[in-house]
Amino acid sequence: MRDSVPTATPTQIEPTATQTVATSTNTSTPTSSRTQTPTDTPTATATPTATPSPSPTCTLTASLTFTPEPAFLILQAGDRLPKVRLRPRDAREIEDNYIGTDLGSYDPGYHNSSVVYPIGFKWIRISFNTDPLNWQRVEREPGQYSIDPAVDRRVTEYASDGINILLNLGVGDWVNRLDVTRFRDEAEVERYANFVRFMVRHFKDRVQYYEIWNEPGDIPVANYAKVVRRVVPVIREEYPGAKIVIGAIPGKWEFGYPGYGESGRYTLFIDYLKDLLMSGVAPMADVVSWHPLYGNRPDDPYYQSYPAMVEEIKELAKSQGFQGEFLVEEIVWRTAGDPSDLQIQRVTELVATKYFLRSIVTHRGMDLIVTVAIPGAHDPALQKVRAIHNVNDLLAGAKPLNMPIEIHNGAANIKSYAFTVGGDSLIALWTDGVAVDNDPGAKCTLSVPGFSAQKVMGIDILNGFEQQMITSTEGKNLIIHDLLIKDYPIILRLTK
Repeated sequence: MRDSVPTATPTQIEPTATQTVATSTNTSTPTSSRTQTPTDTPTATATPTATPSPSPTCTLTASLTFTPEPAFLILQAGDRLPKVRLRPRDAREIEDNYIGTDLGSYDPGYHNSSVVYPIGFKWIRISFNTDPLNWQRVEREPGQYSIDPAVDRRVTEYASDGINILLNLGVGDWVNRLDVTRFRDEAEVERYANFVRFMVRHFKDRVQYYEIWNEPGDIPVANYAKVVRRVVPVIREEYPGAKIVIGAIPGKWEFGYPGYGESGRYTLFIDYLKDLLMSGVAPMADVVSWHPLYGNRPDDPYYQSYPAMVEEIKELAKSQGFQGEFLVEEIVWRTAGDPSDLQIQRVTELVATKYFLRSIVTHRGMDLIVTVAIPGAHDPALQKVRAIHNVNDLLAGAKPLNMPIEIHNGAANIKSYAFTVGGDSLIALWTDGVAVDNDPGAKCTLSVPGFSAQKVMGIDILNGFEQQMITSTEGKNLIIHDLLIKDYPIILRLTK
């Protein structure tokens, strides 16, 4: 039996601390400004400017009786302005959000476009599991290559629709894998290079990103670096405009770690990644990738120190001459009844949704490309599918922004990232502890020093609505009183 995530009763959390949060930023990822506006925007009879006195929040029913609004739907105590449903767009209608999904197999997987377009994913990572594009399935006889026509057509469709495709060049599930010596043998390296040449030549008009292997943890760093040195010139020769991805670094599992019960605790092979970056191949690549989170608990020190680890990776890569982008892949949390990855601790569907949202916002806030593995992505009825669609749409065209904020009388352990998009600023806030199904939020006062806004919209990406916030100005600071910070990202859109 696995430990269950504790639940909390929906009672108001009283403020206990004052916290200053400075949002982190790195703006190297190219983005463009957003040109479309949300389908619906709330209206109000007057722009609120004063802090309201506390009063019950109610909704009017058909019988003209008042019933309290559920605590989990309240973004700001005393705010009775209209809530408007979010209407997120199809992936083909939005700018790049640098958010994608891992679809390691063709069927089930990227054969079904409903796991991509309706959720707003602008990126897909393919062929790292059982797939017709695996090395051993493309080269069934030595030197003889073939591509499944159905797969070929689907790749063409995605490319034509503006989806960024990352093609993993590996053996997938490792059945009948061709790297028998794990690239100790030079002839094996040469055979792999020939496969890579064929794949790049075949897909170069449709696929821009090519990832050299998946999870090379069982291949010595020196051997993997040798493969990179051998195949990068091949890719450049066939397609000078290609983006070459190295890494896809896996991690290790530890059992018996406190908090995980009978489940496993995952941590990244950070030393492998560091050794790879220092092997001399970093300047040859355009993207460095790794696999950071598989069901990790927020009270795990690894989870808590992970953002600092990312900054360390960035600094090391830069010191080794790397000038490209960073990509995190295969992020996942599993729920009861999910038959995959049984070593991962199960959480409720709602808690998993909150963790997915945190991870997407965190990685985009640190200016990383992020792909997630969503169980049940084909089912639009799942809240995690709808919620991820909301954040994918909201962050289309968004660029990380350094915007210091101050949080007074709020909970501890508050995370914050900011973005700029379409002339507006976005601030994402949440408490970063272990999530529960029903979190009423921690009441706080938010101050944005030296900032003024005509309107501030509170956006609940989990429950799918937005509402105008009641704000005031004190000196030169924008103030939002009685803001409820939840255990999932609430996003504020500030319009000047």
